Amino acid sequence: MKKLFKTLYFQVVIAIIIGISLGHAYPELGVALKPFGDGFIKLIKMIIAPLIFCSIVLGISGMQDVKKVGKLGIRSMVYFQMTTFTAMFIALAVINLAKPGEGMNISISQLDTSQVSTYLESSKEQKGIVQFLLNIIPNNIIGSLAEGNILQVLFFAILLGFAFAKMGDKADPVKHVLQSFLDGIFLVIKMIMKVAPLGAMGAIGFTVGKYGLGVLKSLGMMMVWFYVACLIYIFIFLGIILYRNKISIFKFLSYIKEELSYRFRYLIVRIGVTCYHG
Repeated sequence: MKKLFKTLYFQVVIAIIIGISLGHAYPELGVALKPFGDGFIKLIKMIIAPLIFCSIVLGISGMQDVKKVGKLGIRSMVYFQMTTFTAMFIALAVINLAKPGEGMNISISQLDTSQVSTYLESSKEQKGIVQFLLNIIPNNIIGSLAEGNILQVLFFAILLGFAFAKMGDKADPVKHVLQSFLDGIFLVIKMIMKVAPLGAMGAIGFTVGKYGLGVLKSLGMMMVWFYVACLIYIFIFLGIILYRNKISIFKFLSYIKEELSYRFRYLIVRIGVTCYHG
């Protein structure tokens, strides 16, 4: 029992039950728990940009043959576009067939439209593919890191990775610093995961307190169909690609099980605040 209580999954489940109970019995208290969910989401967002930056720089700079990096980059972009399109197609098919969001009956006037207005403003600034490509180039990389602009961070990280690869041994001191920084980021992620139960409790408590207990059925079905779409993508599309390259999909999933674990914990909390963010 002690081992069970120390398991983060068990703690998250207990926290969700507590959040549901508080949100149902004391709606005002449930709504007041919202900062816990929002705080956890912000903690996750906080480490995404530096994590991508360090990983890309160290990954590219660690390759000896820069020409191979270029070929690998092109193949990666093609693979990324192909897999992204397929994932979107599967998601749209599941959404249109299963309609997982039906029944929530949430008033649009109650939703937070601040996120939507941000995207609308940014879309007005986009004037074609040329402007989009120009916006990938950061005016200030520190500002891009601070704002979490992933495309700009990725662009600079690729350039810096190539530069370090050409520098050879001269770049080793900086690479050692970045590696230490990356190791620190992973430790920060582990620390953030410790408060996942609080985030889950706050998110689900807010959702139930504001929209009622009935919303859990729709949220539950949304989560179920989300995993159905993921399983279709993993075991059919990704499975075919791995099979063609003579890679066992089960060994691959075992290799990335820790990343999947982090994603699952994050998803539990994110599902709880889906209603608020619309």
